[in-house]
Amino acid sequence: MIKVENFQFPLIIAMEDHSGSQSNNGGKVSQELAKFLRCPLISENDVAEALQKFPLTTSSKSAKYQVPNELAQHLPFEAVIQIASTQLSLGINVVINTQLSHPANVEKLVQLESNGKARLIIIEFDTNDQHHNYNVGNVKKLLVDEESFDVEEVIDEMSTLLQHTTEDNAIKNQKKIKPPTIDHLHALSLSEKPKEDKLLCKSCSNLISGSCYECVDCNEFILHKSCGESAPNVKVLSQNRPSFLSEVKPDQYDLEDMQKCANCEEFQDDCCDCLLQTHLRHGFVPTILYPKQHEHFLNFIIMPFKYNYQYKCCVCDELGSSVSYKCYDCFYDVHVNCILPGTIKMNNGQYSFFLDSSSSHHDEPEDHSCDVCRREIDSRELFYRCEQRNLAIHMKCVPADPILADIPSRKKPTGLKFVKSIPYTEAQLRQIFKSADRDKDGLLSVRELSEAFKSLGFLYPAFRAHRAMRIADSNRDGYIDGKELEDVIKYTLKIGHGPVDGIVADEDLRVQKKENNHI
Repeated sequence: MIKVENFQFPLIIAMEDHSGSQSNNGGKVSQELAKFLRCPLISENDVAEALQKFPLTTSSKSAKYQVPNELAQHLPFEAVIQIASTQLSLGINVVINTQLSHPANVEKLVQLESNGKARLIIIEFDTNDQHHNYNVGNVKKLLVDEESFDVEEVIDEMSTLLQHTTEDNAIKNQKKIKPPTIDHLHALSLSEKPKEDKLLCKSCSNLISGSCYECVDCNEFILHKSCGESAPNVKVLSQNRPSFLSEVKPDQYDLEDMQKCANCEEFQDDCCDCLLQTHLRHGFVPTILYPKQHEHFLNFIIMPFKYNYQYKCCVCDELGSSVSYKCYDCFYDVHVNCILPGTIKMNNGQYSFFLDSSSSHHDEPEDHSCDVCRREIDSRELFYRCEQRNLAIHMKCVPADPILADIPSRKKPTGLKFVKSIPYTEAQLRQIFKSADRDKDGLLSVRELSEAFKSLGFLYPAFRAHRAMRIADSNRDGYIDGKELEDVIKYTLKIGHGPVDGIVADEDLRVQKKENNHI
């Protein structure tokens, strides 16, 4: 008789078990193994069946609770991984019945094995119609015949398989990645405190002095403030942007010069640190971005594909994955191309402005001043340049609707000027929000709030609507009533946005002011 307690580490036994069973918990093999090992059986089918009892989409009136279909499809497996992770942290073996035909699922099981300091064994069934490729990492596989299945024999074979894991493989893995390594997103925060230790910037390799960005969870990544906010090769975005920065769901990192992190002997595309170090090496986009459209700075995120990191873009409402700009303060995620376009068009598309940086001109550094606010553009600051008219504009000075805006020429002033927002009054905002109540039920849904913010001229009305709902919806029923509307108005006034935001003619501005007085 095999003693289960002889195992010195928790086990993950995974399979796609379709063998006959009268129970809802899965197949016969998975049940027998879980029963023998006296451990939980976690079935993806069970989780999916339970989730079907709770609607993941609701009516349009409460659009903030809608879950994209693609995310909903991954929820059962993600729940299985989370449950298994908790059991492994307690030193408990788990038997998992899941869909192993998806390579991403197998990769996540491998990651679960690593994070849970466990051992993963995949059970394969000796059938003609089942042939999967589990060649991910060093996955151990055991072939089982359903008809002659004997649980004690299978456990015995597992023990032998684990004992014959060679020390050479362990040494090889230790050389590849130096322990301990905690793979995680590096959430960078701004620090003004002087550093007592002599720390080197991960970007320029010079000593850190003054303000810097550092990871809140580790001391692996620290950057000069100027290095974190700069992107010396940002012109690539407007000329030959890599596909992983332009696609909403990239499937490869098309970079030639890969950089390894401090923990790896060579570049690993499944290592967060290697990818982040490679990003710093290329300098296509800034690691820290201060967009006009958001109140906090954003962190650049680049994740290994094995994590299946997904998000819903707060600009275009489309699903994105693996690469984004993220605000850790309010869970704001956007596609790189949505928040940082390489090219913008102005004056009905007549003029093109390309994203640029003074730091990209290594041989002949150039001095620029913004042709909107007239302030000098810092040496590493990003800006948009129009070579046709020899103009430069700060990122934050770009109009909300650039395609409709015109700009003054340096040589021939046109009488056009950049105008900051003229705030609406409380009474005007109250009337605008009430007019957005299409069905006249005295309640505002997220969709109706979005329409109101759109009419107010906001560049990202859907995001503002969700933020307003989160702030003002005190009873969490998904609607804004008359009392809660006052909090929405306060939020809108706090943002300080008005009907004029961009570059307009003096005469148009006077007309707009006059119209505001009659709203």
